[in-house]
Amino acid sequence: MKQFLNFAIVGTIGFCVDATVLLIFVNIFLFEIYIARIISFIVAVFVTWILNRVFTFGKSKYSKKREYSYYFIVQSIGAILNYIIFIALVKSVEFFEEYLIVPLGIASIIAMFFNFVVMKKRVFI
Repeated sequence: MKQFLNFAIVGTIGFCVDATVLLIFVNIFLFEIYIARIISFIVAVFVTWILNRVFTFGKSKYSKKREYSYYFIVQSIGAILNYIIFIALVKSVEFFEEYLIVPLGIASIIAMFFNFVVMKKRVFI
């Protein structure tokens, strides 16, 4: 349970990084939402890998390079799920297009459960 709680805390930090980068790229740099979301994801993955490595799972049996590669692959699969949910919500509810944090949060929570299970069983072993 402690490990999942640490994972959730790291995920919350990752969500904050993700949301901040998303909003900066959309509102300041005027990127399209969909492109900004990809950029924000890449930044958040790197931050959460470092934090999960230190606070949640510890080092795996893999080298840092291989561990990060596996981590990025798993996160990318989770991100596809996250992104599909995010886009579906933005496209289907006008409110969500104005308040991007809400669909980002919904999509992130759903993907978090997938990511935790796979990280624990396949990456940080």
